[in-house]
Amino acid sequence: MNLEIYENRKNEVEYFLKILEIYEIKMMEGDEEFLNLHNNLGVTFIEYLKIMKSSCILIIYNFIESTISSLMRYIYEEFNKEKLNFEKTCIEIRKLYLERLAGDSFNKTANHQTYLKLIEEISRKIIEKDIIELDEKTFSISGNIDGEYIAQISKKLGLKFHTKSKAIYKDNDFYIGKIKDARNKLAHGEESFIEKGQMYSTSDLRRYFLETCTIFEDLQKEFINYVKDKKYLK
Repeated sequence: MNLEIYENRKNEVEYFLKILEIYEIKMMEGDEEFLNLHNNLGVTFIEYLKIMKSSCILIIYNFIESTISSLMRYIYEEFNKEKLNFEKTCIEIRKLYLERLAGDSFNKTANHQTYLKLIEEISRKIIEKDIIELDEKTFSISGNIDGEYIAQISKKLGLKFHTKSKAIYKDNDFYIGKIKDARNKLAHGEESFIEKGQMYSTSDLRRYFLETCTIFEDLQKEFINYVKDKKYLK
């Protein structure tokens, strides 16, 4: 498994957090010369620091989404190399495959004929032993990654995922989903960068980051074992 993307994005977050920590030290030391450099266009240094903290939220979420995308791509690529048909795969992969084939067929505008065509197509593919392929459309991401999402994709692959981090659970103070929610409010303009940034200390952001790293490192091990043990087989 290529962990280069993971390490690069992880280093980006670490670099940004270190900048925030340096800025906070400068503020506590009362380094007027440094602070005045960041007073511009009516924005004070303290407000600038809040903007930086909000930016850090975006960077952490970028790390979250890129890691999940990379892990899923690893599963797809390794699975597709096997050139498996329906009867050779486990029940979880079969379900994913059928959901993928169904696509938008099961919606309000679908009619009886649509369902018949879908059944015919699925039957043909199974009878003719078509090769199953998974791709990025198997799981939708689009700004929705939280603890529930991670548990859901694990379950759909037939994994019983466990992590040392309690931040996978909603009732935890550093629940990974809070980063998703904060990111979405910033992205959709519901809160300004100053408003959102004032809600976090740099130590809070670092804790979110560390918990996220723990979750992903445990998830990586789970996914690597999934491929190594070929758990996608019947």
